Amino acid sequence: MAFTTPLSDADILRLQEKERRFRKEAESMSRLHALALRLGETPDMRAALRAVFEAAVETQDAQFGLLSLYDRREGFLHVRASIGFDDRIRSLGDPDDIADAAAKALGQHLSVNRCAYARMGTRARPAHAAEVKAL
Repeated sequence: MAFTTPLSDADILRLQEKERRFRKEAESMSRLHALALRLGETPDMRAALRAVFEAAVETQDAQFGLLSLYDRREGFLHVRASIGFDDRIRSLGDPDDIADAAAKALGQHLSVNRCAYARMGTRARPAHAAEVKAL
């Protein structure tokens, strides 16, 4: 005769959270599998890259995505693809203009009066408080 201990509420919540994470992982894997199948049928490189970008944004449960490529000659990031932003942002070249437009779009999406962002620093160039902008 086997005896079992009833599960506590905390145990049940932990199991539900594990199940939720498992389902999310399974959905992500299914999306990536579907992407792999589409890429095998897509001769157009632009369409393939767009599909990869869309899958990356979707897999992260994000509503916005911004893909920028750095041009070493010009020293600028150029927006090459975006999801959730208006088309105007693609024409921007200056990183500060891109960040401003992204912060404004985020503020509008969240329906807030103020939205702030800060430049992340590096060892070579630490960020300063003056670089935080509120919109």
